[in-house]
Amino acid sequence: MEKRSIYIFLFLLQAIIHCVHPIIAQLPRPENVITRCKKGDFKSDAYNKNLDLALNSLSGNISNPEYTGFKSTQYGNPGELVNAVVLCPPYIKAEDCADCIKKSTQLIKKDCPKKKEAVVFTLISDLTSCMVRYGDYKIEGKFDDWAWVSFQSPKSGADIGKLQPTFRDMVNSIKEMAVTGEHGIRYAKVSASYGNSGQRVYLALQCTPDISQQDCSKCLNSAASGLKSNGIDQGKMSARRLSTHCYARYSHDPFFPEK
Repeated sequence: MEKRSIYIFLFLLQAIIHCVHPIIAQLPRPENVITRCKKGDFKSDAYNKNLDLALNSLSGNISNPEYTGFKSTQYGNPGELVNAVVLCPPYIKAEDCADCIKKSTQLIKKDCPKKKEAVVFTLISDLTSCMVRYGDYKIEGKFDDWAWVSFQSPKSGADIGKLQPTFRDMVNSIKEMAVTGEHGIRYAKVSASYGNSGQRVYLALQCTPDISQQDCSKCLNSAASGLKSNGIDQGKMSARRLSTHCYARYSHDPFFPEK
């Protein structure tokens, strides 16, 4: 009797394992992560080792000597070179940026196995986000906005007719500040009221500091245009448009310190 009970238990346990496993494997991917892969596969173990070293080093000493939201690293010799960069909003804490980087490096390896170049955009929370990118050449300082993604709020209700000109004026008022930058930070923010109700909207623009002012301006123009078509023109309450070199974000909820 005891032996039969054990067999029944093992049978039921096996059935549970086989039923649960496919469900776990098929869980939908989080909507707050978008990965893009590029180029062919690498075949060198040395490249894979350099990639691990580069990605793992990004989250270390992110605030040394001073936190700017941008960091780059490079490992290996030509043929096995890995250059990796990260960009976080400068208003978040360095430790939150580091946490986002750690999660992103795991995702980029998982989603782009063996790829020579890839980028991942991760939203940890409404405030904390980051972009992690690597390539098999010196990507730092070279403008190549090959990947563009959008995130938007499912919530609509913005007054499109009033928001459109306000958004245009806000972009024009801070774009030059973001392009010029200072202290290694290409970032600018602004808030404004619009419409009869005086509803407030918040906007931020940012570029990686390694590209030229001309390329930063070009990137932000594309980001603002994409933000308009993917958010403003649809009456969305918030949206983001991001690339390998810049991003634009607006929201009717404050997401950066006013001061």
